[in-house]
Amino acid sequence: MKTIKFLIVSLLFIGGISAYSQQAKVIAVVNEASWCPVCKAHGERFMMLMPEYKDKDIVFVMNNLSDDNTAKESRRELEKLGVAEVIKNVTKTGIVTLIDSGTLKIIETVSVSKSDEELRRAFNNALACK
Repeated sequence: MKTIKFLIVSLLFIGGISAYSQQAKVIAVVNEASWCPVCKAHGERFMMLMPEYKDKDIVFVMNNLSDDNTAKESRRELEKLGVAEVIKNVTKTGIVTLIDSGTLKIIETVSVSKSDEELRRAFNNALACK
């Protein structure tokens, strides 16, 4: 998951997460944890898909639920994006919650364990909803 975090940080902070998220059509909140078996098994494969959507109006942000400290830190970032309240009841790890950036409504929640094709379909469907 360290590779995942580095890649996400690299993708998000080039130009600033706040500025990019305001232009993005979809905010993808990735719930992960260091102890999550789904994250460990599928995280790297999932990360390989993210660059495909970097320029397609999806901003990815981590919601690290590993422990209380990481959860608090993640919550601060989610608050900056205005989605903390939207996903406050989404506590399962190994999932991606796709949120319409304009309405702040959840479009879909998908597991990172899904096939590449199913993940692409979820991302593309979320973009088409905008």
